[in-house]
Amino acid sequence: MPERLIAISLAAAALGCAAQFPSADSLQALKNATYTGFAAPATPVTLKDGAWEDVVARRRITLAGDMRASGDLTGDASAETAVFLAESAGSGERIYLAIVSTTGGQVKNIATTFVGPNVRLRKMGIANRRVVIDAIQVGPNDAMCCPSEVVTRAYTLDGGTLKEQPVVTTSKLTPDIMAGTEWTLRALGTSDPAPAAPKVTLRFEGGRFVGNSGCNRYTAAVTAGDRPGAIAVSPGVSTRMACAPPAMDLEGRFLRQLQAVTGYTFVAGQLALEYKVDATYGAMRFDAAP
Repeated sequence: MPERLIAISLAAAALGCAAQFPSADSLQALKNATYTGFAAPATPVTLKDGAWEDVVARRRITLAGDMRASGDLTGDASAETAVFLAESAGSGERIYLAIVSTTGGQVKNIATTFVGPNVRLRKMGIANRRVVIDAIQVGPNDAMCCPSEVVTRAYTLDGGTLKEQPVVTTSKLTPDIMAGTEWTLRALGTSDPAPAAPKVTLRFEGGRFVGNSGCNRYTAAVTAGDRPGAIAVSPGVSTRMACAPPAMDLEGRFLRQLQAVTGYTFVAGQLALEYKVDATYGAMRFDAAP
C-alpha cells in the first residue's frame, strides 16, 4: 500500500475510534489550567473559565471549545489529554495544540506547539501514541481569511516536545465535506444556545440540506460560492405539520437563518453555518451525531 494511503488509513483509525472525552470535572480543570509555549506572552498563562486576556496588549487566549482527546502518548500506560488553544490578536486566530497530564490530581501542561493561523479544526483523536487532527488550513494560494486545504496532521510527544509528522493533504474544501454526517443544532447564534428539544437536524446530501426543523421535515438547495467556504441556500421546502408554539417559533427562526446562510466552516469540531439576517451576522453551530 502506498505510504500516503497508509498515513490516511492510520489517521482514519485514530479519528474514528480513539477519541475519548474526560469528565466534566476534567473539562473544568482544563479551563482553569496554566499553559506555556506561546510566542507572546512568553510567560505562562493561567486561564479562568477557559480564557485569559491582556487588555492593554489586546491579546486573548481561550480554550478552543470542548474539543479534546485522551490517550497514552508516552507508552507508560497512563493517559494524556490533548486540547487546542486559540490566540487572538487583531484579525484572525493562532491555533496551538497543548498536551496536559494529571499528576496528584493536578492538571499540568507538559507540551505546546503552534499549529497555524486560522486553522479550522474538524476532528481529533489519539491512537498509536499519536495525536491525529483533521483540519482545514490556509493553502499557498489562499487568502488568510479563507482556508481551503483539507489536511490530516499528526504529532508525537518526545519528552516535552511535540514533533509533527509529514502533513497529508487530502482534498480541497467543497460543500461535500459536510456530507456523510447528521448534524444536530446546538446554537442559533454566538451566545444563543438551541433548546435541547425539539431536536433540529441537518444533513448535506445530493447538493441539498435536509433534516428536521423542529416540527417539519425540510429540504433546501445549496450552491457553492466563488471563495472557499462560501455557499448560498435556496428558500426551504418543508412539510406542513402544526406543532406547539415553542417548536414552531424555533422552526421559523431556524429556517429564516438557514436561507440567509452565506458560508460554512468548522470550529473546534462543530459545523458552523454563517448567516446574515437583515443587518445581523451570526453563526449556527452543529454537533456531529455519534
